[in-house]
Amino acid sequence: MNELALFVFELFAFSVLAFAEAEVEGKFGGGGKNARFFKFGPFTVRRYHFYFLYFAIPLFLLLPLIAAGFTWRLLGTIAIGALIGGIFEDFLWFVANPNYGVKKFNRKDAYWLRWIKFGPIDLPFFYITNPIIAAVILLIFVL
Repeated sequence: MNELALFVFELFAFSVLAFAEAEVEGKFGGGGKNARFFKFGPFTVRRYHFYFLYFAIPLFLLLPLIAAGFTWRLLGTIAIGALIGGIFEDFLWFVANPNYGVKKFNRKDAYWLRWIKFGPIDLPFFYITNPIIAAVILLIFVL
């Protein structure tokens, strides 16, 4: 299987998700005013995030494994695409959402994200951790 083509396809799929999520959330970033949620102890998860993130996306990501058969290399490629795709989807949400835009990509306006100061740059925490995890997966399973 062509790992690069699969990775690019995953990024495309995550970009579609960004536009859909921007449409659903509108001016309420992070699902803010969406009254439908689940509570898991101290955590609150919006229902549509729950279904998208924990069921729909994993099921779609597993399709190549079903079609091509399981290999660690393929699983690693899919995992890397999901980790980088999550960043891509999150940033593209700001581009796609007319109520936010790139100007509101900051800790004040995107208060629902956990931010970290990385030198002079302020980024969502998972923008740092996801590539590190993806690099480890690349080294262990893909290369």
